[in-house]
Amino acid sequence: MKTKIQNLINQARKSRDYSSLSAYQTILASIQEKEARENVSLTDDQILGIIDKERKLFEESADVFAGKNPAESTTYRIKAEICADLLPEKIDPAEYGNIVSESLQETGAESVRDMGKVMGYLTKKFGKSVDMGVISSIVREKLK
Repeated sequence: MKTKIQNLINQARKSRDYSSLSAYQTILASIQEKEARENVSLTDDQILGIIDKERKLFEESADVFAGKNPAESTTYRIKAEICADLLPEKIDPAEYGNIVSESLQETGAESVRDMGKVMGYLTKKFGKSVDMGVISSIVREKLK
């Protein structure tokens, strides 16, 4: 994933797409900073977490500038969209009930004590493509 981002930086630089270039450079800087701070090489899932974090920061910045400087707000919204394009496609929340039901059958969970096993299964299977906060509440409700 890190290599992909570096390639995207080179493509953006060649095509003179400065919004994309800035967004990709911000993401790469965050990745490199975390790798240097923790002295590790990040996995693709960890990199996706950083990209999602940067997306949220760009969205917050866009909201801050919305009334004061519309041009700056638009720039941050574009950067947030660029980050979102790198993330895996989100599963429709309407499907969460079915996903939880299937995972309960797969794991054999019967009570709230089995919640950790179910959440681990869901995290491994779906990762960042679902909202784990919402999923967690659905699992808890079904296990009561």
